[in-house]
Amino acid sequence: MPAVVLQRLLACIGVGIGLLLAPGSLALAGCLGPYADCWSADDAWPEPFQGSGLLTPSIEPVRSTFSAGLALGYLRNPVNVVAAAPDPYGDQIRVVGDWLPARALFSMGWRDLEFGAVLPFGFGASGTGLAGVTTRTEASSLSGMGAPRLAVRFARRFGNFQLAATEQLVLPLAATGTFLGSNGFGYAPALLGQWDGARAWLSASLGLRLARSSAFGPSRFGSSAALAMNTGVHVSQRVKLFAETLVLPALNEDDFSYPSAKRYSWRIPAELLLGARLDTSQLRVSLGAGTSLPLTREHVEYADGSSATTSRYAAPPSPALRIELRVETHWQ
Repeated sequence: MPAVVLQRLLACIGVGIGLLLAPGSLALAGCLGPYADCWSADDAWPEPFQGSGLLTPSIEPVRSTFSAGLALGYLRNPVNVVAAAPDPYGDQIRVVGDWLPARALFSMGWRDLEFGAVLPFGFGASGTGLAGVTTRTEASSLSGMGAPRLAVRFARRFGNFQLAATEQLVLPLAATGTFLGSNGFGYAPALLGQWDGARAWLSASLGLRLARSSAFGPSRFGSSAALAMNTGVHVSQRVKLFAETLVLPALNEDDFSYPSAKRYSWRIPAELLLGARLDTSQLRVSLGAGTSLPLTREHVEYADGSSATTSRYAAPPSPALRIELRVETHWQ
């Protein structure tokens, strides 16, 4: 990696950390209470670069081109909470029900560098919203603009292997009251490796999503690790089949302590998606469907000294069903 590129990447890291440590006035209003809705109901971050999957990143040779695309999705019940009720299973509250995310994607390649931007929106959502948790009333609307992301990626090929470093800056411009926004600037560095064979490929990435935390009852939504895998086969020159896994372990524990017991959970949102892709000379169309994986576990310590670990479950945000469509084109 050229020294000048490394210096620029380190400078970007410093800027990202500086923004995270900026004064609290950068946070959006309404994000400091015991129940805040300025976190995203959709943990998938489609990258703007060519070659990226529906949920996870992958690499293709950087071209000196411009590209634009649109990623549309459908999420079924991404935010479901259980409230205390006479029913032994509790009262199920669909905070965010049917959710239709849309993301406009833009990128530009130059030598070994790619620059991109993502502008997300949410439409046609159903559910109670925050009011369903605090006052048990229905929300009037959950639609609006999400938090835009600016991204840069440096990639290099070594035979059949490719390595890439990506940095993303999240801007706190999301509409309030939508479960689409961040309560401040966010910063997401990641490292990605990919093997390309004659008929198949395998990529894996490891990164961080650093952000100010927001309380949602005993849970806190903010920083997390980001683990992703993408593998697929070339059915023909134009058709590809692939599978993706995205795991986002939270960097904090949720504390549900009561006088009679202490209950902890480590929130691990995770999803699995299967899809297909069609490539032409000017157009790329990807379609996939998937669901959440139950990786979160709770641990309970009772006053008498006994303890128990509950079965695994899917912690929010965790859609019961996800359908994704991505269409993009490029030109010189």
